[in-house]
Amino acid sequence: MKKRMIVLLTATFLFMLNTKAQVKDTLPCPKIVLTAPAGDKITEGKKAVFSIQPLGKAYDKYSVTYNWSASNGTITGGQGTASVSVDTKGLKGESITVTVEVSGLRYDCSNVKSTTIEVLGKN
Repeated sequence: MKKRMIVLLTATFLFMLNTKAQVKDTLPCPKIVLTAPAGDKITEGKKAVFSIQPLGKAYDKYSVTYNWSASNGTITGGQGTASVSVDTKGLKGESITVTVEVSGLRYDCSNVKSTTIEVLGKN
């Protein structure tokens, strides 16, 4: 009986460690808003800038980080910040899907957002 209780308590403790929130549990989950170039289109060769709107004052004191990825093109600046630039050179007629993962939120908050833009040819 004593051994079973120790196993149960250990399992409960490990579960609690696994599900521990990254930030205070009472902090509401922010709405992640990802902005892209106007009209979700950009001319080939121009820099495409994607950004996250501020999460709100409640998150200012927490260590929120951003990990960006792009399906096409190359991220040329801003990795780890709230805004990145993507090179569109040679991507005429293709699309770029940019994804950001926001770390430092509560474990149960949605923390990934994506958007897709079309790369147009030069006029």
